[in-house]
Amino acid sequence: MLLFLDDYHLGDPLFLSGLAQDIARARRPALLLHSGREAAAKALEAQGIFDPDVVIGGELGAHAAVVERAVRDENRIIAAALTEAGAATVRLLASDRSLVQPAKIDVELGNTDWIATLLRQRACVVLGALEATESTTRLLDPAELAARLSEALGTPLVVLTTSRTPGVLVDGQTVEAIGIETLADRREIPARDVAQQAHWRGARVVITSRTGAFDPRGARGTKLSS
Repeated sequence: MLLFLDDYHLGDPLFLSGLAQDIARARRPALLLHSGREAAAKALEAQGIFDPDVVIGGELGAHAAVVERAVRDENRIIAAALTEAGAATVRLLASDRSLVQPAKIDVELGNTDWIATLLRQRACVVLGALEATESTTRLLDPAELAARLSEALGTPLVVLTTSRTPGVLVDGQTVEAIGIETLADRREIPARDVAQQAHWRGARVVITSRTGAFDPRGARGTKLSS
């Protein structure tokens, strides 16, 4: 499973413990992608830095160390919750082991075989969308990174809702698929922009609740369609 952890859910102090327990019970491998953008913004604000140039895809300049530390801390917190629940967990940034080709304008993946091997070994991989090398530090576009990972690993991108329903409700009923043009009005999907942009980039996207993603009978949800 490729699961995007949006900032709304990560801001809920109870979410991570519940997610970790679900993953441990399901005993299914998962690649958990987080953008780190909100964590970086809060870290900068704590230092009195309100810089509009700190954006996804841009060079971070003098703020690089603060942003990198914030994303690494978020990565560590997510992984610690999973480990505590008993899940075998690996922490990564997008630039680790050349997963992402360095210093490219667009997100281009390198060798992903080792990621696939970790997942086959039933590991949970926590991946921060940050490129951090000796020459470059930048936050990557999470939708673009998710789309490339979805393609490389042959798995859909799972995006979470704020409800307990395993999918999207239309007129009180869970539907098998919804059109991408309806996402703007779907306030129960915090990462609707990521879902939309990943879909445009060719990813298969499934929208569901946390419980739907880790249902013992298999992941259940609503597909995003054009």
